[in-house]
Amino acid sequence: ASSCAAQRGAPRLFHDAYELDEMLGSGAFATVHAARRRQPADGGLGASARSVPLAVKVLSLHDNDKLTGESSRKRRRAVVNEVAMLQRMRGEAHILQCEGLFVEAGVAYIVLERSECSLLQA
Repeated sequence: ASSCAAQRGAPRLFHDAYELDEMLGSGAFATVHAARRRQPADGGLGASARSVPLAVKVLSLHDNDKLTGESSRKRRRAVVNEVAMLQRMRGEAHILQCEGLFVEAGVAYIVLERSECSLLQA
């Protein structure tokens, strides 16, 4: 697992660290789900950290074109570019902060702050 905000001792698997809730939206290449942090086995995560609203963008990285794998390469490159952009914008006002990136079994999970307003409301 890689991270937008490097954290020592962070879980290596997405589902060890987070729990997906309801789907908030979907597009051509991804779905976005509400999410929350899982309580670690050592009980070290306080209630306030666990209750921070999160959203997770879930992207399939599997090949659409079985002969060339072109779609898979483009999707992987798009995920890397999106996370790099989020890292560059870290701490900027009005930008959702990226908490982590996990890639497992052909699926990328980008963990973000959750916004309660739409683009039209922002």
